Amino acid sequence: MDDLDAAIAYYRDKLGFEVDFTYESFYASVSRDGLPIHLKRAPKTVSDRAHRKQHEHLDAYAAITGVEALYEELKSRGARITKPLEERPWGHKDFYVEDIDEYILCFSEQKTLTAPANDQSGHRYPLAFQRNLFLPHSKCADAAFARIG
Repeated sequence: MDDLDAAIAYYRDKLGFEVDFTYESFYASVSRDGLPIHLKRAPKTVSDRAHRKQHEHLDAYAAITGVEALYEELKSRGARITKPLEERPWGHKDFYVEDIDEYILCFSEQKTLTAPANDQSGHRYPLAFQRNLFLPHSKCADAAFARIG
């Protein structure tokens, strides 16, 4: 983070996080419904940020439920949505948000996949996917611990 106070304000005002603590002027934690994100004042180079953005390198990933409602909420708050809400071929629906320091956060909800065409059972199959460490959230049922800085 280049400016910790500005980053805290963005997470609070645009992403709906609450401030857990600040330590001196270089370290803080914000959280939303059990999802903590640690922020550290440690500027990145312009080329590093450009490379990460160009290749969609995520800085934080949050597996959630209620992704549509969260997307609409964050849009209404004026969050920087860099990738709109879409269904992905791997059975997730997600969107990307960028903070004021251009760190990329992904909010993603696992969906179920329809049974293969040769399966006549009619069952729906959940996509096997690695789950991140998440806690309950009114809109985010699973939440990942992420460290940004």
